[in-house]
Amino acid sequence: MNFARGLVTLSIALAICLAWWLFRAQPEPPAPVAVAATPVAAPAPTPVIVQAPPPQPVQVEAPVVPPAPPQQVVLEPAPAAPTLPDPRSAPDTALNDFLRIVDTGDYATAAETYAQIPPNMTAAQFVAALQQSPNFPQLVQMVTDTTRAAQGVTPVFNDTGDIAVYNFQTPVDGQNSIRWRKINGQWFLDAIGN
Repeated sequence: MNFARGLVTLSIALAICLAWWLFRAQPEPPAPVAVAATPVAAPAPTPVIVQAPPPQPVQVEAPVVPPAPPQQVVLEPAPAAPTLPDPRSAPDTALNDFLRIVDTGDYATAAETYAQIPPNMTAAQFVAALQQSPNFPQLVQMVTDTTRAAQGVTPVFNDTGDIAVYNFQTPVDGQNSIRWRKINGQWFLDAIGN
């Protein structure tokens, strides 16, 4: 054990000597040497180009135009747009308008415009009730066919002129006539057949 202790002591002593020698062994920095300064020529001056500001725009006044002499403005009412007569005012135009509406498939408008709807129903309710029937498509076809046939027939009017009956030479969809009635100056589909 003495030998190991001696070896450790020797290692520590060598480490201390080595450290002293490393720090001591470095050369000291050389002393500064005086060097004669050589004059350095100053850089040549760079020419600076100065631009003049752009010229300011000159305000020119607009030429003076004398005012136009006053004119008299006469306001006249615009002409009224021509009003088309109500197609329900004559039986022939009522037939044509009824067919035009039915051909679009708008049965509620056709009923509202040309049918005598019970007072407790709307046109939509009236058409809905008719559509409940399984024969509704045949009914529409019969009304359309008899109305088209009536376009080529001269109606027979009653004595007061408020009922127009279109009689067919041969039955149309099993019907021999179609009747229209005038109520408050407007013609409505009244009945089909006798």
